Formats: sequence, structure tokens, C-alpha cells
Amino acid sequence: MILSECQGVLILFYLQQLVVAVEAVAAAAAAAAVVVVVVVVVVVPIAVAVVVVVVVVVVVVVAVVEMLVLVETAVAHEVVVVVVELVAELVVVVVVVVVVVVVVVVVVVVVVVKKY
Repeated sequence: MILSECQGVLILFYLQQLVVAVEAVAAAAAAAAVVVVVVVVVVVPIAVAVVVVVVVVVVVVVAVVEMLVLVETAVAHEVVVVVVELVAELVVVVVVVVVVVVVVVVVVVVVVVKKY
């Protein structure tokens, strides 16, 4: 299938939107990791750390839903989206989220062990 110039521009637009969404998720997850570590290290109740983790999860879910909507819109316009960069960005997001979860679990365990 030969793409018209208009379709090419449309593909670039959707790719840019997807990359921006993925980068926003990565930035939010990294910022949340810092907040969680600060919250737990300052020994504020663990409930606050749990609330922060819930907020992180909500932010990530919202961003993923936005990306899925963009992909769905792109497909609806019969645009074939194949992006190695997008996959790489998604891998980064997944790694950041996993690191956030591991850091939170380790810090919470350390705080609980110190208290008891």
C-alpha cells in the first residue's frame, strides 16, 4: 500500500502524540519514585506511602488508556503504525514502574523491620 502525503503527515502526528504520552508516563513514574522514597524515609505513616503508590498507578493507567485511544484513532483512520521507538519508550515506562514498586517495597520493609 502506498501512503499519500496526507497519510504520512497523519502517521507522524500520531507517532509524536504517542511518544509524548509515553515520555509523560516515564516522567510521572520517576517523580513518583522520588516522592515515595522521601515520604517513607521521612517516616511518615505507611498509609501515606500507599496513597502515593495508588496515585502513581492511576497516573500510569490514565496515560496507557490515552495511548490506546490514540492507537485506536490511528487504526480507525487506516493508518498503519509500526514504531520501534514507541516500543522502546514503553519498555522504559515498564522498567521505571517496576523500579518504583521494588523501591517502595524495600523501603517499607526496612521501615517495618526497624520499627519492630
